[in-house]
Amino acid sequence: MSSKKGDFFTSIFESVSKELGNAGKSLNEMLAPDDIGTKVPAINIIDLNDRIEVQVAAPGMEKTNFSINVEDDVLVISSKGQEESDKMNFVQREFGFGPFKRSFEVPKEVNIGGIGAAYEKGLLKVTLPKKEEFIKESKSDIEIW
Repeated sequence: MSSKKGDFFTSIFESVSKELGNAGKSLNEMLAPDDIGTKVPAINIIDLNDRIEVQVAAPGMEKTNFSINVEDDVLVISSKGQEESDKMNFVQREFGFGPFKRSFEVPKEVNIGGIGAAYEKGLLKVTLPKKEEFIKESKSDIEIW
């Protein structure tokens, strides 16, 4: 599926990649290294108007494996990992259970005291509620004339 926005960003990435000339690596490869999914879990960050949600793909973990805190306006999500058998003979491996640490700058619109998290079905969801003054009104009353 192609869109003007997608084409715009694709052309910028291609231009920057050409300029960098990083031994054939695309900008996308530099921004999303091979470690994503194996040593570092993949994430989604979603703006949901009244909150920002950080989703961390972490299948097979227990919620007790995670540590989440904010230090100097930086959200730190980490895990001590889980024991894995050295005897496993992987044919293909795209995710792991090892230790990791991901850090994200907390935007100024977030109410740090209200941050919460839940882990269910392999997905850790960290909710960062926005301060009232940053929530966009999603409802508009239309005057009838």
